[in-house]
Amino acid sequence: GEVISRDVFLNNSLRLQILEADFICDRDQGIYAGANSFVNGLVMDEYGRPSHFAIYERHPGDKGTIGLQAHLVPASDLIHTYRQDRPGQNRGISWFNSVAHPLKMLNELQWTQLMRLKLSAAITGVVTQEPSQLAPDQLKKQRQQDFELSPGTFTFLNHGETINFPNIPNPEGFGGTCKLTLQEIAAGLGITYEALAGDLSNVNFSSGRLGDLQFRANIEDWRWHMLVPRFLNPAFQRFIRFCELRGVDARQATVEWTPPARQMISPLDEINAAKNAMRSGLQSLPGALRELGLDPERHLTEISDSNALIDKLGLILDSDPRRTSNGQLQSPDSLAGLQELSK
Repeated sequence: GEVISRDVFLNNSLRLQILEADFICDRDQGIYAGANSFVNGLVMDEYGRPSHFAIYERHPGDKGTIGLQAHLVPASDLIHTYRQDRPGQNRGISWFNSVAHPLKMLNELQWTQLMRLKLSAAITGVVTQEPSQLAPDQLKKQRQQDFELSPGTFTFLNHGETINFPNIPNPEGFGGTCKLTLQEIAAGLGITYEALAGDLSNVNFSSGRLGDLQFRANIEDWRWHMLVPRFLNPAFQRFIRFCELRGVDARQATVEWTPPARQMISPLDEINAAKNAMRSGLQSLPGALRELGLDPERHLTEISDSNALIDKLGLILDSDPRRTSNGQLQSPDSLAGLQELSK
């Protein structure tokens, strides 16, 4: 549910060391004297903002860390990334918190069904015995005569014994119950059932598109309201500070974040929709390129360079929108006019 990172100078460069949240010590070890308040491993100021973190020198789960001590680290030296779900929340909560019980129940259900299938595939017999009139020593000798069932053999029981085979319940409805539980877990995590289970058996374009839209909305929310402001922007400020230490004034530097490329469900429909949005002014070309995970400046520069090379070689390609329209080559006069406008 959370992660911290700190600055590390290695090989004359700035690195960000990623640390698990277990490095935060939430136990009062007597090193917080004079602090305004100590809450969940954080020293808070009078406005409820973290001023220091109590950080272990090593991971508390490592071998030989008995009696491991923590020390205070200024909050400005750390980047604390987590999803804030309520006002005043100062620590991250595991995203699996809301689905921990369904996950536990699903695990128990799966093991129970596997054991039931194992029992149904085996012949299990229960031997019952009537009250015996034999002496105790004879009864003991009789019970020591073991037998087992195997195909094509007949086994004779002792006098007064009968064997019964229990009825193993048929595991009906297991698939539906498992799918329903996985859907509940997916909803709690904010992802689609198909992404969680990898089950695409009942998905068509409409249902896949609707589910993907909600999934993308959640990803956009996590990306721009958590990852960018809580990790990427502070990391860029570390870069600015490192430049200042090296004597480089980078205060006027700006940054734009380009997310990873996303796969299209229907490329033809989605590209046409993006084209219509750009032609109607609802979206810019750089914005559309960023949605595809492309760097607009680099991408457009590559197009410009490739167009210049095509023109230099005197090629006319059907894929060149400057010279073709709907797959049809334009006339030389139109091409000449286009070249004059470009001058």
